[in-house]
Amino acid sequence: MNLLIQKYARLGLTFGFLLVFILGCEREPSPLGPDAILPGPEDQSLFSPETLAVFNKATEKVMALPSPENWAELGRIYHAHEQLDDAIECYQYAIKAGDNSNRTSHLLALALDETGDRSAALDAMRRAAKREPTHSPTYWRLGQWILETGDRSSAETFMRQAYDSAPNDPTTTLAIAKFFLDTDRPEDATRTLVALLKQFPENRYAHYLLGTALSQLGNTFDSRAHLELGKHSKPHWPDKHYNDLIFLRTGPAHEFELLSMASNRGEARQSLPGLLALEPQLSDDVNYYISLTKTYRRLIELDNAQKMLNAGLAISEDSYRLHYQNACLDLDRWNLKGKPLDDPLLNSAFEKVNHAISLNPSDSRSYALRGILLNLMGQYDQSVAAFQKADSLDTTYSSHGYQAAKVYLDQEKWLKAEPLLIELVDRYPYDVPLLRELAMTQYAAGKWPEAQKSLTQYQSTNPNDPEVNAALREIDGS
Repeated sequence: MNLLIQKYARLGLTFGFLLVFILGCEREPSPLGPDAILPGPEDQSLFSPETLAVFNKATEKVMALPSPENWAELGRIYHAHEQLDDAIECYQYAIKAGDNSNRTSHLLALALDETGDRSAALDAMRRAAKREPTHSPTYWRLGQWILETGDRSSAETFMRQAYDSAPNDPTTTLAIAKFFLDTDRPEDATRTLVALLKQFPENRYAHYLLGTALSQLGNTFDSRAHLELGKHSKPHWPDKHYNDLIFLRTGPAHEFELLSMASNRGEARQSLPGLLALEPQLSDDVNYYISLTKTYRRLIELDNAQKMLNAGLAISEDSYRLHYQNACLDLDRWNLKGKPLDDPLLNSAFEKVNHAISLNPSDSRSYALRGILLNLMGQYDQSVAAFQKADSLDTTYSSHGYQAAKVYLDQEKWLKAEPLLIELVDRYPYDVPLLRELAMTQYAAGKWPEAQKSLTQYQSTNPNDPEVNAALREIDGS
C-alpha cells in the first residue's frame, strides 16, 4: 500500500476510529477505513526510497491495526526523521488509544519542547512521570523545566525522584549538581561534583560546573584549574528514550554517518565497501569525499585517497577540510619515503596547510599541522608559535600547548621550554606528570632553586621516583 502522506486535515479520523477511543479500547481496534488520512510529511521528495519504505510499512501497520503500540512506533519513526508535528500527532493517538508507557509520554514531551511548546511539553512530561517503568531523565528534565518557571519546591521534588530512581547514574548526578548551582548551593554542588569526578575524571562538563561552584565559594586557585579542564565543554544530557531513536533512522545520510563513525574508530577496512556503495546517492556531498579520503589514508592507499580528495575539490574547491587533508597526504607520502628532510613534499604540505588556514583561520588542527611541519623543517620558534596558536583556538582539550613546549624539549633548549611548562602547570595544576617535566627541565637548565621547589612538590605525591630523588640529592649536596 502506498504511504498516505497528505497532511492530516486536523478534523479527526473516521467516525469508526473515533469510536475506538470512546469505547476505551476494550477490544482490539478495527482496521482504519481506506479513506483515513494519517499523519505524515507533505513532501515525499525530501526522503530517500529507503526511508519512504519504512514510513509505508509503519503506516500500513497502523491502518491494519490502530493499536497503541503501532501508533507509538509510527510516532517514533517520524521523530527519528525529525518530522516532529507528525510524531506528536502519532504519540497523542497512541496515548488516546491506551498507551500507558513512560516512553511515549516522555518522547511526546521532548517533541513538543523541540517545537517550542514548553507548556504542553510540561503536561506531557508530568504524565510520563506517573507512568512505568520509571525513567530518571523524565524526573530531572521536569526538574530543569519547572525550575525555569520559578517553582523551586516542585523542581526539587522531581530532582529527588530522579536521584531515587537512579542514584548511581552519572548524568542524573550531573543534573542534580547543576540544579544545586542553579539554586545557589555551591557547597552541595561541589560535594556532588567532587564525588562524580573521582569516578569520571575525564568529564569536562563536570569540571566546568565544579570550577563555577568553587569560584562562587571564593576558591580561586582550584576554580581556575577546573574551569581550564572544562573549557569549551557543553552540557550533554543523554536520554535513553531519545537516543534509541537513532536506531530507527534510515537513508544514505544516516548510513554514511554510521560508516564514517566506524572508520574513525579504527574499522576503516570494514566500512570501506559500504562507503563506496553510497557514492550514487552522495556524489554531490563534499563530506562524503572527505570521509573516503580519510578512510583510504588509514589504509595507506594514498593514490585512492588522492582520487577521492580530487573528487571533493571538484565539488568545493574552497573546502579548508579538503586542503588540510591534501597537506596530510603529502606528509603521509613523506613518511613512506623514509622521512628525508630535504624532500620537496614537506614544502608542498606546508603550502597546502597554509592555504587551509587562509580559508579558515580559526581551525586549530591546521595550525597544529603547521607546527609539525615547521618543526620537521628546523624552524623551531615558528613551530612553537604555530602550536601556541592551535592551543589558543582549540575546543577539544588537545595537547597543543604541550607540543609547543616539546619542540624545545626535544632540542634540549631548556631555558626556552621552561616558561611554556610553567604556564601549562599553572593552567593544569593537577597534572602531576607535567609538574615532573617542569621540575626536570629546571634541573637540566641549572635553575636549581626553582628545580628544588618543583621537585619537592612532585616528590610529596611520588616519593619513590629514583630520577627525581637523585636530582634532589645533588641539589641538596651542592
